[in-house]
Formats: sequence, C-alpha cells, structure tokens
Amino acid sequence: MPSVPSVSGLTDRVRGWLHREPKPVVPRTILIVEGNSANRQSTARLVESLGYASVQCPGIGAAMKQLEDQDPEFVLLGFDLDDAAGLDALTRLREQEPDLSVIMLTADLWDSRAAEAMRKGAIAYLARPFGADDLRQVLGRR
Repeated sequence: MPSVPSVSGLTDRVRGWLHREPKPVVPRTILIVEGNSANRQSTARLVESLGYASVQCPGIGAAMKQLEDQDPEFVLLGFDLDDAAGLDALTRLREQEPDLSVIMLTADLWDSRAAEAMRKGAIAYLARPFGADDLRQVLGRR
C-alpha cells in the first residue's frame, strides 16, 4: 500500500510560505535644479507628495556635487539658474551622466528654449504651473 504524506505539518508549511518579511521601501530620488527658491521649494513639495525623495540645488555647480553623492532617477532642471543658463547646465549634465533623465522646467508653454533642450537630450519639459498629475505623467514615461 502506497504511503500517504502526513497533513499534520501542512498548515505550518503553508503559513511559512505565505509569510514574508516586508521589504523596506526606499524612495527614488529626484534632483531639482532651479534658481528661483520659491519654485524650487514648491516643486520639491510636489515631488515628495508623489513619494519621491527630493534634493534641491540653486545652480549647476551644486547639482554636479550632488550627482557624486546621490543617484537621482530624474533631474528637474530650470532654465534660470544661479550660476548658469539652463541649456549650458543641460550640456554639462549630459557630459557627466549621459543616461540621466532630465526634464526641463519652463516658465510657460511657449518657451522657445524647450525645443532646443529636447534636441540637446532632455526627455521632456513641464510648463509652470504644473500639478501632480502632470509630473506623474512625465515621470511615468521613463
């Protein structure tokens, strides 16, 4: 007569299979480089409301130092920085981190510099004022 496996320990084994320790969630980082402090801070609040960690810099010099310490998933880059023009900053970012996703922040929809930024490697641009849905949509493309 063939032996039938015991079911007495089955409950404990199934419970062990189904019980998993939760993995700690580490928020992804977004580097915000914007010369206007009010815009930079409001963008940081919006980024954090979506569950990302934000790192803020007023200029490209500070941003380049942050790239050494942080590993941001995205850079939100304004055109008016404390120490450089946005297109020059984009060029510097592309030289140091060619695979980094850069999203340009424009003052309005009709900013002619946005097209040039796209040619230089930005993946998208957002025109102010933008909301959480706009930002979520752009971040979801990548």
